Amino acid sequence: MAFSSVRRMWFFPLGIVILTACSGSGELGRERSGDLTFILSSTPSPLKVGQGADMALELVTAQGQRQGGCQVTLMRTMPGMGMSDDMMQHHLTENGAGNYQVRLDEFHMGGDWRFTVQATCQGKRDTVTFDQNIPWPK
Repeated sequence: MAFSSVRRMWFFPLGIVILTACSGSGELGRERSGDLTFILSSTPSPLKVGQGADMALELVTAQGQRQGGCQVTLMRTMPGMGMSDDMMQHHLTENGAGNYQVRLDEFHMGGDWRFTVQATCQGKRDTVTFDQNIPWPK
């Protein structure tokens, strides 16, 4: 009976780790501007040509508190291509204190992409960039 309990204690955390690893979402990076840390994640991860993505952003203050109530935008560009149709500004929706999300249409090309995220919180504007390479499918 004690062995069964110990075995359950090992399998439960292992199951959480496996489910998390298989979920297909992942952090793209962390950047700091002023008092805020921007943590950007995507599903799928890695990002893929021919697929859209659910982007999630977490805003955290220097004191470790999530920062809610902000107006947040994300713009994706290909700096080396100058493609105007991918320079659209997307408005993120707050989904709980300090968590924001947006759905992006599919990525039509592989290569170097830049995500510029701007947050305006209590009248103060902070901007960060995240650079990602999306590989061409083989």
